[in-house]
Amino acid sequence: MMDSGSTRCAVPVFGRDVAPRYDVAALFQVFEVEGGRFEARGTLNASGLDCEARLALLRGAHVQVLLCGGIRRFDMFRLVAEGIRVIPGLRGPVEAVVAAFAQGRLNGPLGWGRGRGKGRRRRGW
Repeated sequence: MMDSGSTRCAVPVFGRDVAPRYDVAALFQVFEVEGGRFEARGTLNASGLDCEARLALLRGAHVQVLLCGGIRRFDMFRLVAEGIRVIPGLRGPVEAVVAAFAQGRLNGPLGWGRGRGKGRRRRGW
């Protein structure tokens, strides 16, 4: 069991992967992260919930960080305004993404980071 110095994060999931969109994901997996390690804490059902209900669900689970794929700006700003850090543009297996977060290497050599969807051009980042 991890202590109070840990960080609680949530990941919208689709199967075993990070869901491509925060706003339509039916499930969130919750993890406790500390010292380069992570521990699963359960699953939240967000099926059919609107923006405010999703926010309340995450707040009620004491989520501090949201690791996600695509997210609308409105949703991201709303989460940030409530004190939830958002790390968007992630993809891949949930446990690999959470492990990368726990080890501080999301934008490192594993290639996670901002997505570049079809037809999008890279400009200045």
